[in-house]
Amino acid sequence: MTRPFAVAMGSNMGDRDGHLRSAASALMIDPRIRLPRLAGIYESDPAEGVGGGAFLNSVLAGLWVSGAHQLLDLCRSVELSAGSEIRKGGSERPLDLDILYLGDETMLDADLVLPHPGMTRRVFVLRPLADLLGDRPIPSVGSSPLELLARLPGSGDIATVENPPSPGEIWSRA
Repeated sequence: MTRPFAVAMGSNMGDRDGHLRSAASALMIDPRIRLPRLAGIYESDPAEGVGGGAFLNSVLAGLWVSGAHQLLDLCRSVELSAGSEIRKGGSERPLDLDILYLGDETMLDADLVLPHPGMTRRVFVLRPLADLLGDRPIPSVGSSPLELLARLPGSGDIATVENPPSPGEIWSRA
């Protein structure tokens, strides 16, 4: 079954830009991901008690042709290859990948919650997701990223580092 998906990507440790680029490349070459698109890259302060310096954030979206736990396994393997631990617990991290949604699937188990429970209140997720969805509703949420951003205080507290690339491409080096 082919379903739309989105994965949030963040890094606030080491070569942040390099970690995002490597993660995007690793995800985009997986044959189970079809029609991949990347949002722009944004910089924001850590939120929700996470330690370390500023984050670079983006979102990768496309079509996924396998199951939810297979997407989670792919994300975890990419995180591990960047030197991240699976259970982060508020620490700074080279790479953090979170599945935001997988079609209209809802899931609540020990390893995966869909849709991502924090997605609708995080500017650093919604801003890049808006690059890809604009005013179209987020699957399984019903509101668009732009609608959700308009409801959040401080939605301007994020800086654009790089604009979205063309579909299927990685960001160009400035």
